[in-house]
Amino acid sequence: MMALAYQPISLWVLLGPSSPEVRLALDEATSDYIWGHLRGFVASFARNGRAPFIHANLYETGTPKQLKDALVACRAHMNIHTSSDQGQQMLFRKSFASSSYDILDQSKKARSLWELLASTHALMLILIPLLGSGHTERPLADALSNQLLRCTMKMWDGAPPHLPNSLSQRQAWILAESVRRAILSAHMVLGHYAQFKQGYFVHTLFVEALPFDVRSHLWDAPGPYAWHLCTNNESSSALTGYREFTDMWQRGDVQEFGPFETLLLVACKSKEFVERHELLRAADHSSSIWLYL
Repeated sequence: MMALAYQPISLWVLLGPSSPEVRLALDEATSDYIWGHLRGFVASFARNGRAPFIHANLYETGTPKQLKDALVACRAHMNIHTSSDQGQQMLFRKSFASSSYDILDQSKKARSLWELLASTHALMLILIPLLGSGHTERPLADALSNQLLRCTMKMWDGAPPHLPNSLSQRQAWILAESVRRAILSAHMVLGHYAQFKQGYFVHTLFVEALPFDVRSHLWDAPGPYAWHLCTNNESSSALTGYREFTDMWQRGDVQEFGPFETLLLVACKSKEFVERHELLRAADHSSSIWLYL
């Protein structure tokens, strides 16, 4: 059976009243970098239904309704800014709002791991366009952010320590890594929204401890054969906590990067720090991180 995460730790321990509250704020260059890439995720999803935190083979049995509604919402939001007709803009705004509230209602009924994961994906995709929204869209953005946090908490606390044997090794890995990446991505979106709204975000031990698989080539493997070929000579697990990953990168122990990992590094260390560190490293050998900065 495939392990989903580390030994489960209660979110109440990590987020409860005994946890110290550390307020942080991103510098403008880092904030702009993250916001630009998050909006790029939405644009990619609107064009072809793909996003870096949604594995291409995750929903092989069919696209969940939440994501179908998210696709309608994302396309409507893009059309708001490309249409010059005010009447059309109003129709697109209504379509976006209607689909968003449908997703909110569906997410409140989510119980299974699959339902919570699909809801988390959908909530992220419709919240990202509202990160820089005005006061008229603030109630919807607040409702989405609150529900996104609830879904991630329920997904983490309710996730089984092992996935069923009915899934193949690759299917189990895709589901487990999708959950891990969804929770990490959701907290990045929530932190960015908090900074936009109040000028800072709250850093927690929970986010520092969030694990993911650092073997990005497994996520990008084009099919079962390529995936199994990649895992033949590797350990069964390469789970690393977020903070541990950034420390490993800073020591030079991590050489493999994708857009997801690069975004995590920039969010933690700042865009300027990552660029400066990689510039020094590039003096000795090339680094693929430059493809994403």
